[in-house]
Amino acid sequence: MTLTPMDIHNKEFATKLRGYDSKQVDSFLDRIVDAYGDALDQIVDLKNENVELKKRVEKYRSEEHTS
Repeated sequence: MTLTPMDIHNKEFATKLRGYDSKQVDSFLDRIVDAYGDALDQIVDLKNENVELKKRVEKYRSEEHTS
């Protein structure tokens, strides 16, 4: 199962008497969600670019053999 930005955003932790400041933790998790979402978007973009480049290479190779 892949971890999504919403999984991070919706994660809740039990409250303890001497725990971390929940506002600081929430703020940090929001930053993580944004960065993770951006990274996932970049992965999709790179995968699409990779597919396009593979198509170009294949087209180039097929043209090379027909000339």
